[in-house]
Amino acid sequence: MSIDRKVTRFGQLVCLSVLVAAAGCDNANAERKDVEEAKREASAKIADGEKDVAKAKEKAAEDVRKAEEKAAKDAAEAKEKVAKEEAEAKKAEGDEYTPYEKNLNTTMDDIDKKLKDLKVKTAEQKGEAKKKTDAAIVSLEAEKANLKKEADKLRSTAKADWEATKTRIDKAIEKAKKEIDKAV
Repeated sequence: MSIDRKVTRFGQLVCLSVLVAAAGCDNANAERKDVEEAKREASAKIADGEKDVAKAKEKAAEDVRKAEEKAAKDAAEAKEKVAKEEAEAKKAEGDEYTPYEKNLNTTMDDIDKKLKDLKVKTAEQKGEAKKKTDAAIVSLEAEKANLKKEADKLRSTAKADWEATKTRIDKAIEKAKKEIDKAV
């Protein structure tokens, strides 16, 4: 092989190496561009995903706020309904107590009047009759105090216990009336 030929071959080899190297660089540049494009696409998808998450959080917060408002409104309506029902029940209960209380007040007023009459009568009496009337007045005042105590319990008595309280009051009234009859 001659030198010329060797130089030519060497030149060809160098050109071939340069071409291969240039082709490799173009390939690397193309791959780098592809990687950068993939990164941009991934970043865009991440940004879109973050926007979707933010929108979902906003919608969830709005839904929670609406649910809380509805719950508060429903609670207020329920509370108002309960208060109205309690007022109606109390009124109905009061309607039941009222006639009896009016009658009881009239009876107690009658007992007071008769007690005053007895006190006037005892002032005019003497001896054994006066002692008997004074004892009746003391007994009657005790019965009146007991009757007043039971009457004061009437309003605070539970509906279930109302009949028993009413019975005790009725017995106290009867006892007071008997004391009055004995004194007169």
